[in-house]
Amino acid sequence: MLRGASLLLLLLSAPTAWAHVGLDVEIAEIGQRLEMSPDDPGLLLRRAELYRLQGKPELSLVDLDHAQAVVPGHRSLLLERGLALAAQHEHARAERDLDAFLASGPGTRDAHVARAEIRAADGRADDAVADYTTAIALRPQEPDLHLARARLLEGAGRWDEAEAAYRQAMGELAGAVVIRRAYVELLVKRQKHAEAVALIDAILPRVPVKADWYLRRAEILEAAGQPRAAHRDRMTALRELNALLARRPDALRRVSRARAYLALGRREEARADLEAALKSSPRLEPARKLLGSLGGTNPKGTPG
Repeated sequence: MLRGASLLLLLLSAPTAWAHVGLDVEIAEIGQRLEMSPDDPGLLLRRAELYRLQGKPELSLVDLDHAQAVVPGHRSLLLERGLALAAQHEHARAERDLDAFLASGPGTRDAHVARAEIRAADGRADDAVADYTTAIALRPQEPDLHLARARLLEGAGRWDEAEAAYRQAMGELAGAVVIRRAYVELLVKRQKHAEAVALIDAILPRVPVKADWYLRRAEILEAAGQPRAAHRDRMTALRELNALLARRPDALRRVSRARAYLALGRREEARADLEAALKSSPRLEPARKLLGSLGGTNPKGTPG
């Protein structure tokens, strides 16, 4: 028993030798090793993790039950079983294992995120926010964690806290445009147009392609009662997109230019761009939706 526990700790703390191998290959290799050492808890735990990452939590749980018989009650088994049960949407059982793991020693990012997702799905926003906050303290450089917490706060109508969460994220992640984009949308939702425009002003020097930001700023300026400033931004976006498309045709940029044309009242030019975008990328949903709003058809002639 001691040997199994020691081996499990060793394998958990050491860099894996299979880090860059495909999941199927690594699972097969571990299976071969387990034929020689069927009770090796470290190998069982690793394969359980890989099965979970592969989307097969039911197989993960089989290996975890086997490992549990070898090293009963080990913390790492609690964590992995909690994650596997969460993947099966067995929230109550998963949370019990995650609670036990977190109560028995230092927490991990994955444990807190999994429990946050369970709590959020069950409508316990306060508890979920607390878990995301702890996960962020452990991994402050992950934009997805900041975004999940801020959006949870938004969904709960806790606007001031959501804004504070976005500001913290921007402090931690100087280059995360996705955070700034989400914060802009929250400011617009709260009708804080001047603050939203100021944030876009700060973003523009940071991004190499600015057209979509000019178009969004134009929409905000229009809503704020500044149509002339909005028109200037749309023309600026159009000039940039013309230059970009002259160098290299690109379906997504055609969609952006179509948006600019539509905002400027140039519907036929917008239609032409959308049809060209769909001709090169028939499954491009933004182009299909926008063309549909014009009563257009896709390149095969069916309704857009």
